[in-house]
Amino acid sequence: MAVAHAGNRFGSAEKTMKIADPVVISTALPRFMSPGDSIEIPVTLSNTTSQAISGTAIIKVSGPITTNGAVEQTVNIGANSE
Repeated sequence: MAVAHAGNRFGSAEKTMKIADPVVISTALPRFMSPGDSIEIPVTLSNTTSQAISGTAIIKVSGPITTNGAVEQTVNIGANSE
């Protein structure tokens, strides 16, 4: 929204617009883990463009954390979808 004034005259206009990166990655990781804990990591990839995209999602860990299962997955995301 934009608002302007000059003297005692006022005006405004508004327009809907998308403010986001082309691909948005959202996850819900725990803040803390204890030795021996096991978690599943939900990941949401959102395509904010008007074209379908594809890519590869890779998880990397370090230190005492290890992975169980696939660490790489090819994803196809439709236009304006998750």
